[in-house]
Amino acid sequence: MKSHHQSIIICCIYFLYITSEVHAQTPKPTNLSVSNIKSCSGKLSWSPQPTAIGYEVRYKPDGLTQSPPVDVALNTFYTFTGLDASKGYTLKVAAKYPSNQKSKYAAKKIITSSCSLPENVLVISVDSASAQISWQGCPSGNFQVRYKINNTVTWNYIVCGSAMQVNLQPLLSDSTYNYQVCGCVDTAGNWTKTDTFTTTPCSNQTPSKPNIIVLLMDDARINTYSCQHAPSFFHTPSIDRICHEGAAFEDNYVTCSLCVPARSSLLTGLYPHHHGAIDLQDDIDVGIPTLPIILSQQGYYTAMVGKYHMSMNPVEGWDYWLATTSGGSYFNKTFNCNGISKKISGHSTDVITDSAVAVINRTAGNFFLWVAYNAPHDPIQPQTQYANSFENDVMPVKGNLDRYTINYPSFLYVLPEVFFLRQDSVDATTRHYYQCVAGVDSSVKRIRETLEAKGILDNTLIIITSDNGRIIGEHGLNQKIFPYEESIRTPLWVRYPVWFGDSTVVNDKVSLNIDVAPTILEAAGIEDTFHFDGISLRKLATGELSRNNVMYEYLYSTANFPTMPWIRSVRDSQYKYVKYGCNQITEEFFDIRNDSLELINLIKKSELQTVIQQYRDQMAQLRTQYGDTIKETLISCDLSNIEMSKLINEREAEDDQIIVSPNPAFTTVNISGNFSNYKTTTADLRIVNALGQLIFTATVPCLGGSFEYNLDCKKIKNGGEYFVSIKDNDSIISQAFHVIK
Repeated sequence: MKSHHQSIIICCIYFLYITSEVHAQTPKPTNLSVSNIKSCSGKLSWSPQPTAIGYEVRYKPDGLTQSPPVDVALNTFYTFTGLDASKGYTLKVAAKYPSNQKSKYAAKKIITSSCSLPENVLVISVDSASAQISWQGCPSGNFQVRYKINNTVTWNYIVCGSAMQVNLQPLLSDSTYNYQVCGCVDTAGNWTKTDTFTTTPCSNQTPSKPNIIVLLMDDARINTYSCQHAPSFFHTPSIDRICHEGAAFEDNYVTCSLCVPARSSLLTGLYPHHHGAIDLQDDIDVGIPTLPIILSQQGYYTAMVGKYHMSMNPVEGWDYWLATTSGGSYFNKTFNCNGISKKISGHSTDVITDSAVAVINRTAGNFFLWVAYNAPHDPIQPQTQYANSFENDVMPVKGNLDRYTINYPSFLYVLPEVFFLRQDSVDATTRHYYQCVAGVDSSVKRIRETLEAKGILDNTLIIITSDNGRIIGEHGLNQKIFPYEESIRTPLWVRYPVWFGDSTVVNDKVSLNIDVAPTILEAAGIEDTFHFDGISLRKLATGELSRNNVMYEYLYSTANFPTMPWIRSVRDSQYKYVKYGCNQITEEFFDIRNDSLELINLIKKSELQTVIQQYRDQMAQLRTQYGDTIKETLISCDLSNIEMSKLINEREAEDDQIIVSPNPAFTTVNISGNFSNYKTTTADLRIVNALGQLIFTATVPCLGGSFEYNLDCKKIKNGGEYFVSIKDNDSIISQAFHVIK
């Protein structure tokens, strides 16, 4: 037994000896090192073994099985690929010897990086308006590219995800750009080296389409900006810059001063009687083409950010949708983002601007961006940084805060409370208004700087306007709808260097909100086959087309304000004529040139009756021109506290008098009185209706200056308001009266 154990021990010793001799003859690789470790690869190197006829490598992920061996011939290095980021690996190599002998594996541990720089970044094509960039290297889901015009500071960013190619557009022609690529979540220090490319000169025959941005304020008035007669304490440098670098349309109006109808007119180029959205609950009629639908079909990326009003849910034509509620607090508002409702912290002006900037930065092709602010609509809540602004400044309150007392529509001061503003509230409301507009101005600056940094400012059509105006206490009123100046006039500036030089002012032609849509389509090179009611602002500015008046309309609706009748008006540079949907004739006529505050309704001025009739005819012509054939409901209202004018502009002595009795008259009316300085024995009696039309004349005795005449009311066919005058040589006395039939 002892001899047997000794034999076994001798055999084992011999085996170990033979094995050590074999390994001594097949040494494993030495001097292993790793380099160029990336998120998906790592390079292993080693020193050569003199008698080796080759090498094989393999790797083992931590906690997992090792990979199959790979023959690398006599190379003394190998790059392992297809590795995972931020993971531990053991890299191995063995030497191969004659007679199929192989050494043990030598090993080196590594941990791959979390991300890697893209490699072989190339510009594969470039023209006058775009450049295509590609790259290779480790895959990533976080690729992004940044680029800027050479020697500028601000980068433009495009998120590419896992794609390893991107098209940069639109770019300025004949311009040098810097660009870099990154594949990491944490971009600090992880961009590729800065490289450059230069776009080619632009061909004059094929100008590129512009980007389009509409910046829409809510209830913003005219003359509240430092480029447009603002008070001395208030400055809007960013809006001013857009104004001074483009065209200011000084005589701009809305076709209806109410949020939904006005916004629908901007989007369709149509009057409310054509697009169908006539009250706050309506939407644009189905089948009517809107700007986003038209532009999307032409390849534009369309984005709506802010207050849409007609809907919170996504609407056809918009590729990106971020709509907020139309009312309520400006802070922490609810938004609908592409169909998902969420509350976003912060002031709505900031949230909307942040989103607009993000859309510009991430969009590579042509875009149409609709940026609709809540400001300065009620409840007029400024951003925190502006909340205490202008506290020591005197607000510009005009001299027309008092209510009308004569010749005014009877419904005017019996409307719901929302339509009235106490005079002691005008100052605070006006101050908050300016605070909100200051916030919008700072947003305009951010958007402009983003366009400039991306190199697309001059190839972007920028339109700044408001959905409608706003009355703040004028005539004792509040809000809009009314046909008065503060309600229907809005600011309008257009920046597009291709069309307008610096400081272009258009003040001899009337522009309307329905002109925005045809203007945008002309800039985009899209043929007008949509039967717009509006016209191109470019053609208006150049004189190719002209307009010197505006027809305004508010269509009657029981949905919101059933005690407000329909309203139509015609306004030009001299006069404004207004007609209301009352069951009694209810009209206004203002001399805008001499009474810009609209203090005096001249509708009963007899000497103006011929002119007034011309404006009635003009309204009828405009209704025909714009296809307004709507037959609307009349509600119970009339003209209150009527004051008639004299028939002729002649002297009336202080002691002259005329008495009409009874007034109102039913069957017979007695007209009597006297002249204090009579010169004849007869006097001329004339009766005209409210339109100034002569109804009846007679010569009456005037004995001792006294006269009397009994008029049979049968000689007056219709009931209504009439005006009697008695003339004795160069004196005239007159009086209004009513006839009831």
